[in-house]
Amino acid sequence: MSRHPFTWPSDLGLELQGVPSSQLLAVTLKELHGLATHGDGSVVVEGLALEEDTGRLLLRQMTAEQVLLMVQDNADIVPHWKQLHGQLSSLVAQQQAPGSTSLVAWEEDSWDYVVVKNDKHKRFTVVFLDQSTSAASGGCLATPSLQTWEVPPTILNSVPVESVQLEASIDLAALEDLATTVLRPLLRPYPKYKLYVTGHGVVAGAKAQIAAVQWCTHVSLPKPVTCLTTGAPRVGNADFLTLCSTLEQLRYVRLGRLVLEGDSQPMAWAPGLCHVGFQIGLAAVSSTTATEAKAVDDQKSESSTLLTTEQDAAVQLTYPKLEDTMWNRLLRAWQNRMVVGSAATPTDYATALASQANALELLDLNEAYLDEEMTGFVMAPMPVEK
Repeated sequence: MSRHPFTWPSDLGLELQGVPSSQLLAVTLKELHGLATHGDGSVVVEGLALEEDTGRLLLRQMTAEQVLLMVQDNADIVPHWKQLHGQLSSLVAQQQAPGSTSLVAWEEDSWDYVVVKNDKHKRFTVVFLDQSTSAASGGCLATPSLQTWEVPPTILNSVPVESVQLEASIDLAALEDLATTVLRPLLRPYPKYKLYVTGHGVVAGAKAQIAAVQWCTHVSLPKPVTCLTTGAPRVGNADFLTLCSTLEQLRYVRLGRLVLEGDSQPMAWAPGLCHVGFQIGLAAVSSTTATEAKAVDDQKSESSTLLTTEQDAAVQLTYPKLEDTMWNRLLRAWQNRMVVGSAATPTDYATALASQANALELLDLNEAYLDEEMTGFVMAPMPVEK
């Protein structure tokens, strides 16, 4: 199985920049389409060419700037879009290369996913969208029913398990179909582009984690597949943790879960299921602190560094070791529930990432995988480019 020695971002802060921007662009495109299809005609969506009979989008690619322009055109009509325009403007500006970010594939029937292409960082990001309103409470996986996933023959001889138990609500066949019918032809002309997966919350976060592990076993998709989620839950049993750790060790997949302090979604009580991959713990940022930080940063004042540094100190990187006992896992889960608040939004995560950028710039996901004391394993040698 080919694993490409990609050029990776220099630090975790830079690598995580694409997570909130991709999520926000995907959600905005879905909302724009909904307004164009079902609105009363007051919303200006000239950039969305729709089939007259079906309402499907005729345009199959849209730049971040085009999405931003449509939001700007409607900022006085749709109440929350004034704030949305500011968020999008900031995130698009971070890309530092106009036209480098575009939305290139999506599912219009269910709006289950949107694929975002970034030419500056040479990566495709599959953004899963959460369709469940009940998921906001973090409870839809509280009493999980499980399904069995047989480990594909392509990696069967390289891993210590033959099958794993996964959350049953995730449609594994649909994820497989997405890989074969959408991602393969989409990525084929871009052999040096990396594949990322993201999702926010219980349902989309679960899909992203499972998809990354499933897709990294495909011979025709680039490896390692990188999954960076926000507010994602536990989705598999102890064998799934074993499988994930082995695939991480073999450089087939990179897994990172952003967890905001007080967010209820990652702490959904799921007996028998385990978190996988690195947990990137972010400190909660109050609305007052976030507003002050933005105001000070706009003035380019020295106190901006002091403000963000205070938040930065709380960033924590941890990894679920294979030798952890079930008792330790249950104890951590119970302790986590003691500080749980409400379900955090993608905007909450974007704000926390921005306020703790200094600390994230000191971390590197690939370097973290080399920390044997943290992970409990020794990474496989880096593949040589052919």
